[in-house]
Amino acid sequence: MNKKFYTACIVLGLEALHKMGIVHRDLKLEYLMLDQGGYLKIIDFGLSKDRFGYTDRTNAICGTRTYMEMFMDIGYGMAADWWALGISIYAMLMYELPFNNEDQNELVNSILYDEIELPEELSEDVSKLIYELLEKDPDYRLGSGEIGAEVIKAHPFFRVDFYSTHFNLLIEMHYSILITL
Repeated sequence: MNKKFYTACIVLGLEALHKMGIVHRDLKLEYLMLDQGGYLKIIDFGLSKDRFGYTDRTNAICGTRTYMEMFMDIGYGMAADWWALGISIYAMLMYELPFNNEDQNELVNSILYDEIELPEELSEDVSKLIYELLEKDPDYRLGSGEIGAEVIKAHPFFRVDFYSTHFNLLIEMHYSILITL
């Protein structure tokens, strides 16, 4: 349950950033911290870009390569943060990164062309969430577009039941201040 809660915290944090026109560009587990209330917070905005719209693209290459979306001549936008979320979820569950290679050229090729493999013991919902966040084409990636976070929050991984209803309310209340800034 904690990993689902933490994933929801990241989704809402990214939603708040994107609504404020900020793309993080370097989301990774090392830049997630727990606050006093047990909520996960996104930190280190050194590579973030502001005044950034949902359809904007940039060609600046920055971030941590093992978490980065690689692009070919189209630049990247806010969907890159959703890619990094997919990498982060994978890392939280598998205790390793899906694309990890000492050789930078092989790493880039792996990110561009290799498909990740998930163990069968993962639930169908979490596997589908990871695959959809790690869609190679950013235009088809889960979360791309102006209502990106809403689509992600509606994913079956965050299925509503009695317990998760309370959990969702707590998270929404905690992050509503950020989203309205």
